[in-house]
Amino acid sequence: MPMLNKNVYEGLQSTAVRNRLTGVFEQVIAPVMEVNDGRLFTLCMGSVARIDPATGNDIWRVGDANQFAQKIMNRMYNLQSGFHQQVVCVGDTLLAVSPQAENPIRSDLTAYNADSGEVKWDWKKNGTGHYVQGRPVVTGDRIYAITNTGNIDINLTVISLDNGKVLSTQKLGTPVNDERMGAPAEMSPRLTLGEQYLFVQTNNGALLALNPKDNSIAWAFTQRIRESQINAMRRLGRRYTNSMSLHNGEVIARNGMVYAKDTRANHIHAFNEQEATLAWQIECEDDATLVHIDDRYLYMLGSELVALDLKTGERVWWTPHPGDESGTPIFTDKTCLIAGNKRLCSVDLSNGKVTEYNEDIAEHATLMRAGNHLIQLTYQVLTSYDLSAKTNP
Repeated sequence: MPMLNKNVYEGLQSTAVRNRLTGVFEQVIAPVMEVNDGRLFTLCMGSVARIDPATGNDIWRVGDANQFAQKIMNRMYNLQSGFHQQVVCVGDTLLAVSPQAENPIRSDLTAYNADSGEVKWDWKKNGTGHYVQGRPVVTGDRIYAITNTGNIDINLTVISLDNGKVLSTQKLGTPVNDERMGAPAEMSPRLTLGEQYLFVQTNNGALLALNPKDNSIAWAFTQRIRESQINAMRRLGRRYTNSMSLHNGEVIARNGMVYAKDTRANHIHAFNEQEATLAWQIECEDDATLVHIDDRYLYMLGSELVALDLKTGERVWWTPHPGDESGTPIFTDKTCLIAGNKRLCSVDLSNGKVTEYNEDIAEHATLMRAGNHLIQLTYQVLTSYDLSAKTNP
């Protein structure tokens, strides 16, 4: 992992506090991970790497996190407008969405050889003029990404996986850009592929169903966006502190249905994809999100892990485990592993029964599985557990 030296870390932290961007600081220093075919990839502060899940050693690494952090230290005020970093692996290609150190509100797209780390193509060098927001979706030889071009409009951009060339662009409107929210305004959009349409959820409450053949909008739905944090605090006569929800909204498509939770709404909506009809809606916690779906339930993580009935949205079971003090869980056919509140738990997906495994695990740990290894990520600390060993978490 790209560990920052003490001086750089403290400098970045104090700058964030001075600019009332503590929530942004937590997002900036938290690496993103991707597991593909047992291979583990990470990206943090401009440093992208493939890591051996058994030893934690770098197989290859590109970029220096300390240099990146020093460059953005005096530009953190720009991050009020968003910070986007993601990694997506498809076959032998690793796609990295990484902010520019000189202008961190702009994120470029780079394709690496997943095995060697060699750059295949690089938007920053090619000068496309597009900047990526959020996690791209890949299907066949095409990349679908939300981009902007330095203005306030957001676009759906189709990109060649082979060479990074922009194939087409469709304008999707204007994002919410209210700095008074107390968190980055341009939160990462969500994209997912359904059976017929590509679904895009922006941060302005809109869920769009697009035909992936020509990017035309088939139907759209707009959620009500809840009141901004600072306005709520002012109304109640309280001060606000900058913070970011650990879990944001999500869109999940399965078996002709689409389930959506907006980053700034407090409802979950279920749609019939082809008929564009609303099947059900439920109210939920502001910071809850959708984390998984199987043939039985839709799973929501907020202050608890909740199993929702796919047909009605009704709560089937829920756990006493504090989901809002956890990182991203992992699911198997029968169980969910979730880390937080200083313990690692296994949840039986048939009834929600919790078994505690480890009381020494750190809070806010994101979990992923790479082959026989359970990977635990807490900020910049990466820990691997051998699931095939006799003693494991």
